[in-house]
Amino acid sequence: MFKRFTVILVSMFIIAALAVSICWENTPGVELYSDNPVTKPYRIAQDLGGKWNSYSSLRQALTYENEAMDNMIDVLDLNQAKDLIIPSSQGFDVAAKKFSVTGKWSYKTAQLVLEGVNGKVSVFLNGIDDVNLIGEVEGNGGVYILNFPASRFDFSKENTLYLKAEKNSVQQNRIFGWLWPEQGKITGQVRLEAVSETTIDLSSIAVSYDSAKKQVKARVKIKHHDMLEQGPWVLNGALTANQQKLAECVLPLSTNGKFEQDAELVFQVPTAHSWSPEDPFLYELNLNITNNRGGYDSLQLPVGIRQLGTANGKWIMNGTALDVRGQIISQEQDYTIRNQRQTETFLKNLKSGGYHVICFMGFFPDESWLYAADKLGVGVWLEMPVGFTASSKIPDPAVFEDLAAVAAKHPSVLAWTIAKGIDDSAASSEYFRKAGDMISGFSQYQLSFPKGPVDSSVTENILILPEGLQGEWGKLTYYSDGSANMVQPSDSKWKTEKVAVILWLICLVFLSAQNFFSIKWKYQELFNDLPKRAVRRAFFWCCLSLVARMGTLGAIVASPLFNLPVDTIPPWISYDFTWLKEVQDLPFALVCILISFFLIVLRLLQVGVAASAFPQNPGTLGLTCWMERKYGWIVLVGVAFVLTIYGMPYYFPIATYILLSVIFLPARIRGSWKAGGKHSRLLIVPATVFFGILITCSWHYQDFFYLIQMVLPNIDFSFHLF
Repeated sequence: MFKRFTVILVSMFIIAALAVSICWENTPGVELYSDNPVTKPYRIAQDLGGKWNSYSSLRQALTYENEAMDNMIDVLDLNQAKDLIIPSSQGFDVAAKKFSVTGKWSYKTAQLVLEGVNGKVSVFLNGIDDVNLIGEVEGNGGVYILNFPASRFDFSKENTLYLKAEKNSVQQNRIFGWLWPEQGKITGQVRLEAVSETTIDLSSIAVSYDSAKKQVKARVKIKHHDMLEQGPWVLNGALTANQQKLAECVLPLSTNGKFEQDAELVFQVPTAHSWSPEDPFLYELNLNITNNRGGYDSLQLPVGIRQLGTANGKWIMNGTALDVRGQIISQEQDYTIRNQRQTETFLKNLKSGGYHVICFMGFFPDESWLYAADKLGVGVWLEMPVGFTASSKIPDPAVFEDLAAVAAKHPSVLAWTIAKGIDDSAASSEYFRKAGDMISGFSQYQLSFPKGPVDSSVTENILILPEGLQGEWGKLTYYSDGSANMVQPSDSKWKTEKVAVILWLICLVFLSAQNFFSIKWKYQELFNDLPKRAVRRAFFWCCLSLVARMGTLGAIVASPLFNLPVDTIPPWISYDFTWLKEVQDLPFALVCILISFFLIVLRLLQVGVAASAFPQNPGTLGLTCWMERKYGWIVLVGVAFVLTIYGMPYYFPIATYILLSVIFLPARIRGSWKAGGKHSRLLIVPATVFFGILITCSWHYQDFFYLIQMVLPNIDFSFHLF
């Protein structure tokens, strides 16, 4: 009887695990669109955006993209590629795309432009070995360029580009980031460009205005890709407005022995027209570089000039105080707006509603937002992705130089959030100092919790409030389009929760009654090959009680996962909750069954290891059911579970379970001693698991210290019954 029942329990766990793997569906990402007014007339470009193939590993991608396609092999559905759109909001492990290039690429330098990289991305061309590696980028939303010789292309057939994405160091160093399930993603354009030997780096252009000398200065970075012998070069810049040339600057350049070279163009503009939200005036900057061998590169982009400052907490723009009134958008809202191609429309509506600043919280926006804000006269508040990080894990601000470079060429960028939720320490002070120097000239802030140590000696502090952010400078509120209703605490994605929990409580009461009125069987009955019918009936109800107890625990664990309103998580909690949405899309009963039978298997393992310490070495399930007689109080846990529906906190059932386990522990120990067993052997598996977790957590003790010091004081554990 026990052997058959053991097989049934283990089989149920395996079936539940398979069912979850089959039913699990990755949340489909939404395609993201970008509008960029920059023109590059002398570059051959190929847009690699659109459909890609997604895989779980590089080896699987190589097998399917090459061997299966070349040999026309039918690969099992479980190993086939999944569709992926890049750029999109969807994360991925490995993505692959085929493309072709023509002979005109052969005499150019190739560069792969990756925009909106969030994570660490390794790029391979026509293979996955080290020799096929083009390069790696680790980004937080900026623009990244990988250069490689055109000889790496195969001009006789299609080429295959492989992208392997994973979390970057900033994501990993957040509190519990090492444990948090998160994938890398690309939310901007991916394109190949064929360029000349020497090019102008668009991502490093910055424009400023010297009011004393009446000069507009453009800082430019020049890149030499393969050799330095093709100089000297001539860098030419022209500043135009309304299609009329206002100023021009010609700068001869000689090699400095490096492949990257900085240059500054100075334009004499006696009457400069400043950019402001009320008058978003933009110049056009035309840049080109040539050499005497026919090399040529050219860029045209809109630029604006303004002067920023602060006084008594107020923002000063072009000598005038600016009373900030803006709105905060989250990354999910950004995805929706860009998917609908409503970036400019959104900013127009924002401005018509009396707002003139938009704050991107929890992410760095696509540059199309900044170009649109430049054009329409909307100020931008950006954020460095540093938050919920222990002092010892605060990154070097130098890793955000690419983000600062993107912002430097946009007049709409007015302020930065340097960090949020950072404690008071020497490391945080040093971080604030370095970050402040890197983005000097902008208004700089840190966001903090209402309770907790904060260092405000270097950077002005703003409290994170439920309604938004406010200070002497003005006020920001959270944007809401009204399409999503706020989820009340009593609402649930498990729609029949109240009925199901009450019915489950009735089942627990019924099983407890059956066990109570069943015959009181003893330990020696475990070795009776022909037990009486009453004993077999008692065995049966004890087995069902085991399933019911673990089912109760499984429901208690699963219920918070389904009740957490993911859509209402505030944007300052900058974690990816895609995995939780995917869990909530599964049937609740299936998740509950999986957790319950996992706990049953774990309990069987615990008792099986300890069985040798009991007389006559009883069978695992039999001993487990014999011990189950002491868990009749599980009905009280069921009552506690029901009370959570009527206002008791979510942790009340599990707290009740722990309390009752401790109270009745002496009775369980006494029962084992009477049978001649050693109850302490039941601690082997829990102790092994505990010490394994303890050792793992000891490597990340800073996260727990941060949790105690910064997070727990700001959590409200109170509740209201009914």
